[in-house]
Amino acid sequence: MATLIQSYEQQYSVLTADVTAKIGRLKVGNEENREQLSREIQANFEEANDLLEQLELEYRGAGAGSRVAAYRAELQRVKDEYRSVLSNSATYNIETEDTYDDWNVNEQRQKLLDNTERLERSGKNLNEGYRVILETEEIGAAVLQDLSVQRETIQRSRGRVSLLCIQYS
Repeated sequence: MATLIQSYEQQYSVLTADVTAKIGRLKVGNEENREQLSREIQANFEEANDLLEQLELEYRGAGAGSRVAAYRAELQRVKDEYRSVLSNSATYNIETEDTYDDWNVNEQRQKLLDNTERLERSGKNLNEGYRVILETEEIGAAVLQDLSVQRETIQRSRGRVSLLCIQYS
C-alpha cells in the first residue's frame, strides 16, 4: 500500500510541476497556444484533484498520517497563480466564471466523495453492529440452553435428596 501512496505522490508531483511549467509558458504564449495551454492546465487541475482524492483514500485505508492537506494547499497556490496569470493578461479573453464553476464542481465532487465514504463507513458500522447482535443472540441462546440443563440436573438432584430423606426417615 505504501508503494501505491508513493506512486500517487510521485504522479501528483510530476503533474504539479507540469502545471507550473505550463503556467510559465502561458505567460509568454500566443493566443492559440494560450487557449490550448489553458485547457490542458484545467484538465491537469482535475487530474490533480482526482489524485489527491485517491491519496486521501489510501492514507485513510492505511491508517497513516496524511500529507494531503499540504498537497491541497500547494494545489490551491498553483490555482491562484493560474488565476493571477489569467487576470493579468489583457490579450487573453477567458470567462473566468466558467473556470471558477469548474473548480466549484470539483469541490462539489470532493464533498460527494466524502459523503459517499462517510455513508459507506456508516453502513459498515451498521453491519458490524448487526453481526454483534447476532453473536450476542447466539451466546444468549447457548446460556439459556445451559441453564435449562442445569435446572433439570438440580431438579433431579433435589428429587433424589427427597427420596433419600424419606427412606432414612
